[in-house]
Amino acid sequence: MKLLDYKEAAEVLRCSPLTLRKKVMLRKIPHLKPFGKNSRTFFLQEDLEKFILERRRDIEPVERVDA
Repeated sequence: MKLLDYKEAAEVLRCSPLTLRKKVMLRKIPHLKPFGKNSRTFFLQEDLEKFILERRRDIEPVERVDA
């Protein structure tokens, strides 16, 4: 289990730390505040990886039409 800070989590998600902060405020990204509301925010790497995989878009095969 690896705890990440904003900068590290943003690298995993490939977004800016500011974008990540906004998503945390909107409660769209799994995060931890182990010492209460005003404490530092941490992220579990496995939670972020799971978050990414859950939002994967599978591409449906396109049928070719030969004319």
